[in-house]
Amino acid sequence: MLTQCSSLDLNQCQNSDWFALGLQDGNNGAHASRINDYAEDCAEFGIRVDHGGWREGYLQGLQNYCQPENGYRVGLAGEGYAGVCSSNAFVEQYNAATTNTSSINAPMRSAAACVRSTTRSAIWIRSWCP
Repeated sequence: MLTQCSSLDLNQCQNSDWFALGLQDGNNGAHASRINDYAEDCAEFGIRVDHGGWREGYLQGLQNYCQPENGYRVGLAGEGYAGVCSSNAFVEQYNAATTNTSSINAPMRSAAACVRSTTRSAIWIRSWCP
């Protein structure tokens, strides 16, 4: 799951290109509730956000983000997924990549544990480490 601070200051609330901000959020796979965070931030300054502009950009960004090959890239990078794609192909590729990443990283984690343990007991290391 993606968790990012979405706090906007006065200048950002006054000058944001809401379509571009929505596009960025969609391209990053942010949850649609992000606009509520922006609205809350900007309400503190008496400024209303352009929900329509943000949503238009967000939906366009999701079209980019939700491509199956991006699902694989996101999963391989170990990034969280906020459940924003309606495409099963994205989710399948994301899951395939996270499964591959887990099996690839397991030997590395074992080797790292072996190296970290070398300072503790050299005799034990020789019998356990490959």
